[in-house]
Parts: sequence; C-alpha cells; structure tokens
Amino acid sequence: FTRDPVNGVGNYVINATLGLGEGVVAGVSSTDYFVVNPETGDIESSDISDKELIVVGLDGGGTAEVQPPEDERRLPSLRDKEISDLVRIGKRVVELFGNDQDIEFALVDGAPILLQARPISAGISSDAIDWESSVDSRYGWTRHFLLNGAGPLYTLQYDAARYFLDWQRRCFEETGSPRNGLHVAEIINGYVYVRSPETDEAALKKRQEAHGARVDSYLDRGTTYFEGHHRPLIERRLDELHDLKPSGKDLPGSVEYLDACMEAWGFVMGHLHWCMNKAQRATDWPDTFHDITGKPAVESTVFVQAVPNTITRLAGRLRRLAKIALSDGELLSVFAGRDYDRLEDGEFRRRPAVRAFRKQFNAMLRIFGRRAGWSYGSSANILSHTWNMRPEIPLDQIGSYAEVDIDDLERRDADTLRQRQNAVRRLRRELSGDPERLLRFNKSLELAVNRVKMMEDHNYWMEQMATGTMREAIFAVGSILVDGGDLDDPDDVMHFSIEELRDAASAPSRSDFRPKVAERSKRREWRAGLQPPTKLGNSQLPEDPFAGMHEVPLGVGFEGGKLKGVPASRGKITGTARVMTPGEGLPRVHPGDILVAENAGSDWTPVLSILGGIVLDSGSVMQHAALVAREYRIPAVIMTKEATSVIKDGMSITVDGDAGIVELDA
Repeated sequence: FTRDPVNGVGNYVINATLGLGEGVVAGVSSTDYFVVNPETGDIESSDISDKELIVVGLDGGGTAEVQPPEDERRLPSLRDKEISDLVRIGKRVVELFGNDQDIEFALVDGAPILLQARPISAGISSDAIDWESSVDSRYGWTRHFLLNGAGPLYTLQYDAARYFLDWQRRCFEETGSPRNGLHVAEIINGYVYVRSPETDEAALKKRQEAHGARVDSYLDRGTTYFEGHHRPLIERRLDELHDLKPSGKDLPGSVEYLDACMEAWGFVMGHLHWCMNKAQRATDWPDTFHDITGKPAVESTVFVQAVPNTITRLAGRLRRLAKIALSDGELLSVFAGRDYDRLEDGEFRRRPAVRAFRKQFNAMLRIFGRRAGWSYGSSANILSHTWNMRPEIPLDQIGSYAEVDIDDLERRDADTLRQRQNAVRRLRRELSGDPERLLRFNKSLELAVNRVKMMEDHNYWMEQMATGTMREAIFAVGSILVDGGDLDDPDDVMHFSIEELRDAASAPSRSDFRPKVAERSKRREWRAGLQPPTKLGNSQLPEDPFAGMHEVPLGVGFEGGKLKGVPASRGKITGTARVMTPGEGLPRVHPGDILVAENAGSDWTPVLSILGGIVLDSGSVMQHAALVAREYRIPAVIMTKEATSVIKDGMSITVDGDAGIVELDA
C-alpha cells in the first residue's frame, strides 16, 4: 500500500509471507508487516510473524500446504534490498496512475514482479477492515481477553505479548493447563487472536494428571503449589532482575533490563499464573461444607473470614500510617486537603510525626510500591502507575483510613477472627462423634483457608510485583529519552519496539522520536475506534477457558427501581454511592461509602474494610473484591449489568447482600 490503509499516513505498508500468495488469500500463511518511509527508505517498524504453514507449488501442478524449515519460520520474508525495490516500484505506479495504490506482487529469485494495482479507497471505514485473511480459516479463533484488555497493542506490547504467549505455550506443553490452551496467536490490527494447537487428547490428559499429582503433593503437605513452588521461583527471578537493574541514566543497560523484565513478566503471568491449580476444577468450599455438615452453604463463609494474607498485612500498614497522621493536626490537614507536596517541605519534614510517617511510608513502599492494581476485575492496564510512580495513590488510601475510627475497625477485625475460631471449635465438637466426617471437614477447611490466602498472596507476587517491575522499567527507559530531549512523555516509549530502542541506545547520536510517536499514536487511536470481532475463522470455535468469568446470568438488571444481581457477601446497608468511572482512577472514598463499578480488582482491596458495600456490573464470587468483602462482612451484590448506568454518584442506595438486590432511594 502506498499509503497506510489504516490511518491514512503517507508511509508505505508492505505485507508478505513465504511461499505462494495463495497462502495469504486463503488465510493459511501468517504475514510479515513492514512500514516504510517512502522519502528516506527507512523501515519505520516491522512485525515478523511465525510462519507455521506456507503454500508451495508442486512439480506436477497444483499446490500444497507445508511447514517451512524451523530456522526460516521467524525470518523476515523480505530483505532490505527487496523492500527498497518495492518502494521504488510503488512510486512509479503512483506516478503512472496519479493516486495511491494497493499493489500485489511476487518475488522470483529476489526480483519483484508486479501482478496487480488498484486505487486505495479514500477514508477506509471500520466496517471495511479485513479481519479474516490473516488467520487460518480452518480453525476458530477468539480475541485474547487479557492482552487486549486495554484495547489495541502498543508497539512495545508486541514484544511483551510474544513472551507471554511463548510461556503460555510452554506451560501448556508441560502441564496441559486448559487456561493456557489458547496460545497459537495472530495479531490483527493491533488485536491478539488465539486458538488451541492440535493436541493428542491422551497425551494432554497424561500431562494434566501428572501436574495434578504435583499440585496434590503440596496440598498433602498443608500448603499450596503456589506457596511451595511458584513463590520461590518468582522471588528468585525478581532477585535476578534486581541485580541486573542499571543505575543512573544508562540507556543501553535500561533497555536490556526492560527486555529482561518483559520476559520475566511473560514467565510469571503466561506460565506460572495459569498452573497454580489442577486442570480439574476443584469443588467450591461452600458446596463441600454443605456436603459434609448438611448445613446451608451460606454458613460456610464464617470459616474462611479473617484469614491473614498479604492484603491484610498491607491494610494494617495503612492503618498504622493513618494513626500517625491522626496524632498531629498539621499532618492530618495534609490529607484533608490532599496537599501531599507539603510532606517534602524542609520545615514541615522536621516535625516528629512527619518524620515517623515518612520513615514508615517509605518502608511500606519498599515492599508494596510496585502495586499497580492488576488483577481480574481491575481497571488497571499496562500504563497504570505503580505506587512508587504515584505515591498519592496510597496517600489517598491513608487519608480514607484517617476518617474512620481505626480502633473500632481493629476491634471488628478481632471480633471477626474470634467468630471464625469459635465457629471452627463448635463444629469440630459437633462432628467429634463421626471421625470420618471430622477428618473430611478439617482437610477441606485447610484447603479452603489456604486458597483464600493464595488468592491474595499470588496477586502480590504475580500481578503486582512482576507487572509493576515491568511497568517501572518501561517508565525508566522513557524518562531517559525525555531527559535526552527525544520524547515529550516517558510513556511515549510504548510506541517503539525493543529492537528500535536497542538501535537508539547504540546509535552514536540520538534523533527526535516525536514524529514517529505522532504517527503511531494516530494509528493506535484509529484502531481503538474499531470494533474487533470476538471470534474469527470457522464455526468450530475454541472453548473459552474462562467461561463464566465474564457472563452475567439471565434475570438480572434494573426493574421497578431495583437492581437484581447475584449475592456475593451477606448483609444489608444504606449509604452513599461512589460511582467509579472507567479510566479515571480510583475516587477518594469515605467511611460507609458504597463502591459502584463495572468491576473491581485488587486496586480496591486495601481500603475495602472502610466501605459500606459493593455493587458491580459484572464480577465473580471468587474474585478479590468478593473474597475480601466476605472477609470484612461488607454487603456486596455483583452481576447487576446496569449499576453504573442507573446509579448516579452521590445517590443514596441500599445494598441487600442476602437477596442480591440494590434499591435506589428516592
């Protein structure tokens, strides 16, 4: 294309693959993607695909689909000289016809042969975009829910996505994890589409059984596979990254560190994250509790409340910091007015309470500073700031705690723990005459408690530490380029691949990256306005390994002044709605406020204990927000479909977590 068909920019765009062009037309062969500046001949960007299958001609006539040699699959289909020749031909065709052209070509012994040319339609609409030709139409493809969570990929995300998908593949080949089955990928208009590989079912079952035995071996020891196996691996990988992290403004070292952080993120989030458990879905604790005791499943929640974990320890630190703020009126005024710059003022810093606060706050950031809120249900994405990058995020949460009676909050926590301990003792006495049921109860309760702990602890080590480390490495490279006058904003580095950053770091002199940022930003903005299909390919669509996580049951929604949803945590409360607007960060909440959001992830869990209730459009009863709500006995109703549409910020609402109903007060 002699003009970018996506955003209208004047660069040439070339798509090519190995073998015959029939492979492109039939959707069998993956294509490479090159963006070329026609004036300078420079390759602005490229995306080299993994060409698993190509179409070749047969000596006796006809064609066949074959696998290219392994060492050629990831090689570019075009050499620099061939790209230059195509640009030259493109200019001649434009000159001949007087307008931009869509040109088809072939290469014979490295020489380009022009096959066809036609005008590029002006103002290509979203509806006219081809989504199908890049995928193998023999399979069903689905859009990757995690990698596309924030819309089309940035250029740098392509590199992170490749690490992620490669580790997904390795995990699937090792464990048979169904959640990693969808890892064969194509990136189309910035969106990732995936399918499962062809797999021998007997071999897959064997892998799953072997992995299940590994998981069970840790459960038999009274721990979890995450705690006994995954966590040490993650800690070791993070230690290695810490040793690799350069000091100062070392751009080459920072780029290599960023690449290592992205690979580590792919390992943690693409591999370890999806094989913490067995392939077979475990029976939920409420069902197990009912089966053993005969009591209503809803009574099971008391047995898994007040379980110590990473989040409860973080909440404890935030409360202690709030207590320091409450001890000094001047310091407290900083939080009331959100005047956090004052904490750096030389005179103010010398106050004893401020010194103590700063010391403990910095100690907290050393442990939890890489939090960026990533988790299921979170609004966080690859550009969300960590607490280290934006300390006002935890400072706001401390300010929220400073508005509540912390002593009363801690008494409630102690009471919640006593309730759990007393409930366990009572039930053990009831079952003492039936040793078999008692043994089942004790073992099942141990598993349930460990699962609750794992749900929060794995988020700290995986979503927060691994993702936050990568996020801060991205920001560090961008900051160096801003300091050098190459970029205006550190996050503009997202528009460059790791190879382009390496080239920039090794270049004898630096150049202005702003034109490329403007061009690629415009292209991504255009892609963000598209409506990418959820499914591609044939009607035999891949099984969604996350089925049920995003589905909202029938019969929920708004009717007669009430929202009908799904109960997630028992209780009933009336309070002021704080409606969270997607993309605008977390609002400052006050004691008793009711959070209303599309969904809520671990970005909210440190302050859930001061909320009056939770109402979500979607969600899951096993997600972080619901688990913590039950732990703190906060009424919660999820899967309402329309809460954020019909509830206005500041409205008084009543949340009935027993009935799964939200009433909008007049």
